[in-house]
Amino acid sequence: MAKSFIKNSFVKIKDLRFSILVLSSSVLLLLINAYIHKGNITSTGISPLLELRHFIFTIVVVIISLIWQKFDWAFFDKILGRFAVIAPFSYVLYISHYFLVAKADYLNTLLLNKYLAFVAYLIVAIVFSYLIEVKIYPIIKSTLMNNSKNLMRNSKKPIGNVA
Repeated sequence: MAKSFIKNSFVKIKDLRFSILVLSSSVLLLLINAYIHKGNITSTGISPLLELRHFIFTIVVVIISLIWQKFDWAFFDKILGRFAVIAPFSYVLYISHYFLVAKADYLNTLLLNKYLAFVAYLIVAIVFSYLIEVKIYPIIKSTLMNNSKNLMRNSKKPIGNVA
């Protein structure tokens, strides 16, 4: 979708044909898998229903996005624009939230109120994600890129006469 939008300033359905085919095929295979194993499935939170939910949700999001595009992305900024503040570090937050918030217990001895603990865990995750993605990663990337350029420059230098 993003490539189509960047190329055309809007999303063309024909650009999504292959993606929709792959998603639909995945849903079909997961449905067959779920049917075959229906006696062993005890929850919607386990395979293959978990994956099936994810793929169906993705198809629904694509459909909603195409419809929303027809309405010229009405209220986009009011609905999703609020999240722009976390966009620079949202990927690290996505990865780290499981360990720093969802499965966290490192503050349980300090904070006995579970709601206060949740807020504290959330603050830790946000600060951690911000520091990693916005402050530390650019330094590491710059250092690695400079080292890579130096290696490339040095590898082009002649070794010298061997005679």
